Amino acid sequence: MVASDGTFRHVSSGDLLRDAVKRQTAAGVEADGYMKRGELVPDVLIAKMIGDLMAGISGPCTLLLDGFPRTLVQAEVLDETIGRCGAELSAVVLLDVEDVILVDRIAGRRGCPKCGKGYHVTNIPPRVKGICDACGTELITRKDDNPETVQNRLAVYKAQTVPLIEFYGARGVLRKVDGTGPLDEIVERVRQAVP
Repeated sequence: MVASDGTFRHVSSGDLLRDAVKRQTAAGVEADGYMKRGELVPDVLIAKMIGDLMAGISGPCTLLLDGFPRTLVQAEVLDETIGRCGAELSAVVLLDVEDVILVDRIAGRRGCPKCGKGYHVTNIPPRVKGICDACGTELITRKDDNPETVQNRLAVYKAQTVPLIEFYGARGVLRKVDGTGPLDEIVERVRQAVP
């Protein structure tokens, strides 16, 4: 998403979900019930959170949705949500990265359990190894950020998400962007790809 000052507004579906649960919004309370039962949060509920976010934005803004849609069904739900909000889908960015690099990126992630700040052991290291720069809390590795789980995620991606490439390509909105190199260069490539 691009805010009125011309910048993107990054919206992670996971962060959006966790925030809604934390703030105890209606959608967050409903989602929390699914998560506590170990069930997947329904696509329409995630889309509702995205719609609620869009409804709360005044003025021009470009949202960069991260993690949604992941399937063709989710893409259809997102289309309905965007339509109800009077917004438009201007581009879908595919960050093109080799699997071996993705495994390294995900397995190297570290996060602060207190303030939520994210790090990477080589790409975005904290000033003091293993300690959050912002609050001094010891960093953790998510249980699912291990190489074996990442390989499984890649298999799921190829089965469920790769069909979106053809879906959005046929609509003329797919933008393939090289997702390797320094972060600021990747961000600039994404900026250039989104109208």
